[in-house]
Amino acid sequence: MRLNATGAHAQLQDLLRLAVKGSQPMTGDISFQSQLNITPGNGDIADRLQLRGRFTVRQAHFTQLNLAQKIKALSRAAQGKPGQTTQGSEIFNFSGEFNLKNGSFRLSHLTFNVPGAVFHFQGTYALRTGAIDFHGTLTLQAKLSQTTTGLKSFLLKPLDPFVSKNHVTVLPLKITGTRADPSFGPDFHHKSKRPAGYVCGLFCFQSLTAPPSAGAAVIAWVQVSPRLVS
Repeated sequence: MRLNATGAHAQLQDLLRLAVKGSQPMTGDISFQSQLNITPGNGDIADRLQLRGRFTVRQAHFTQLNLAQKIKALSRAAQGKPGQTTQGSEIFNFSGEFNLKNGSFRLSHLTFNVPGAVFHFQGTYALRTGAIDFHGTLTLQAKLSQTTTGLKSFLLKPLDPFVSKNHVTVLPLKITGTRADPSFGPDFHHKSKRPAGYVCGLFCFQSLTAPPSAGAAVIAWVQVSPRLVS
């Protein structure tokens, strides 16, 4: 069985109601193109289901207050305005391509952006086990030392040159573990090799801002997408 589905400027929360009971985790405007194929046979539907396509979510917003606040804090820090509580934005855009085959859900060209910060991710999610393996980079408009204030800012200044590239800050990150218990951290095996100071900067940045906020959007999409077609 083959089925093509497209949507333009649909309400994300309306689609999520098909897969998530209760309050919806995100709102926004979504456009998508997808192709669904269920191969013949007697095996489990999860193994015979094939799905591929692309999606774009604009003007997205987490309905859970603490996640929305973390997104705004990340945006504020990424712009070099960590102490200005009126700055930053909790509105984000989210896009990517997906391919589901043999029970493995692969996301590529995955982009998450808020004012001041852009995440680029790709990776896989196993439907049966819930295992996730995403790798990518976080790009910040501000220098690493500008993402915080006071003593922490002073201590991070020597690390700025090690994480700077073309006048922006670039940090390799990864999301591993399971859907229910994701783990966020620096990606030591990223293709861009950096000196020891770079690794120190990654650990420092992880404790100063909230990169898991954007990762939460990746996890939310991983949780929802397979259910929309199962």
